[in-house]
Amino acid sequence: SDKVTGDRVPANMLFVIDRSGSMNCNPPPTQTSSQCEGSPQKQNGALNSKWEDTRIAMEAALDQLQAQPNIAVGVNMFPRDSLCSVTGTPNIQVNPLDPTQLSGIKAFFGTVDPAGRTPLAGATILSYNHLLGQLRAGNLKGNKFVVLITDGFETCAPSELGKLVNTDVPNAFDQLNIRTFVIGAPGSEGARSLLSQVAKAGGTASSAGCVADPGGNADVGDCHFDLTNVSSPQDFANQ
Repeated sequence: SDKVTGDRVPANMLFVIDRSGSMNCNPPPTQTSSQCEGSPQKQNGALNSKWEDTRIAMEAALDQLQAQPNIAVGVNMFPRDSLCSVTGTPNIQVNPLDPTQLSGIKAFFGTVDPAGRTPLAGATILSYNHLLGQLRAGNLKGNKFVVLITDGFETCAPSELGKLVNTDVPNAFDQLNIRTFVIGAPGSEGARSLLSQVAKAGGTASSAGCVADPGGNADVGDCHFDLTNVSSPQDFANQ
C-alpha cells in the first residue's frame, strides 16, 4: 500500500473595495440610491452607513478566514482621492493573514473616509496588473483571487467597461488563473448586470444558467453575490 498526503493549496486574496462617497449613505430602503446621489451622506445618523456595514462584515469575515491555514489577504481601496484616482498598489499588500496582518487591516479600515466617485474599472484593471508583477516576482504561490466589493456602477470611465469585461477580466482568469469574485453591496441594485458580467468573465458565475446580459436591464443579473437585500451587517458578513 501507499500513503498519500494532500496539502492545502495557498489562497491569495486581494480585496478591491469601493470607498466612494455613496458609501457614506444609509443602505436602501432607508436611503435610495437616487437620494444618495443627490446628497451622499446619511439621512438617518442613528443607523449605519453602507461603509460601516461593509467594514463590520469585512472584519467578521476576515476573523473567520484567519482561522484557516495558508490564506494571504491584501486590500486595495478605490478611489484614492476625492475624485477618480486609482492605483494597483494595494493599501495593504497581500501577505499571510496572521494576527499582525489582520490587526493591520482592521486598523486601516478605521482610517477610511468615503469620498469621490466610483472608478471600479480602473481599480480592477490596475489590481490585475499589480498581481501580474507579483506573479513574475514569484511572490504568489497557489490560487489567486480578486474580490471586488462595490455599491454601484462605474462613474469615472464608463468607456473602459467593455475592455474590463471583455478583455481584462477574462485574460486574468484564462492566462493568469486569477478568479474574480464580485460582491454587490447594498445600493448596487442598478449595477447587477455589470457585476454579473464581471463575475461570469472572472470564472465565478453562481451557476451555468445565471443571467449576465450586457444588452438587458441594468438591474437584472444573478451571476455575482448580490447582497443588496441583507438585513444586517452580521447577515452581510455571514453571506
